[in-house]
Amino acid sequence: MKRVASVVLGALAATACGHPPLLAPTQARVAYVHATPDRLWDALLDVVAETGLEATASDRSSWFLRTSERVLKSGAADTMDCGDRGLSGLPGDILVQFTVLLRPAGDSTGVVVQAWGRRGYLGDQDTDTYPCVSRGKLEGTFFVRLAAAATRPEPGRRPER
Repeated sequence: MKRVASVVLGALAATACGHPPLLAPTQARVAYVHATPDRLWDALLDVVAETGLEATASDRSSWFLRTSERVLKSGAADTMDCGDRGLSGLPGDILVQFTVLLRPAGDSTGVVVQAWGRRGYLGDQDTDTYPCVSRGKLEGTFFVRLAAAATRPEPGRRPER
């Protein structure tokens, strides 16, 4: 009983930190790239850096990476759904972060990208924020950049056929 209680308390503590949950493979769509997981991982690190993000949690052995948050400037209504209060009733910025999971699959690698967001006053004024759900456009854009980076020929190397 003590063990069950500690597991439940640990799960509650993890969710209370305000971080999105880890992705389960069945929760998001998997798209495939014709590249090895190692090549895709290197491309992932490049794309994260190119977009001004940082890896805040990563584990290459399980092919998992979570990025830092970034303020989403334009097109917020098209990319994130923050509910009734999120876009029209609440001023402030939308912060977005990405979770990426790679899944080796033979000569290709499955990629799961999930964007998470929250809206509200994000400065020193107020800490009240409201969760936002992605509409899928941010994930699509991120995936296209990642696939292009992973399949780009390396300098001095012929493209694979």
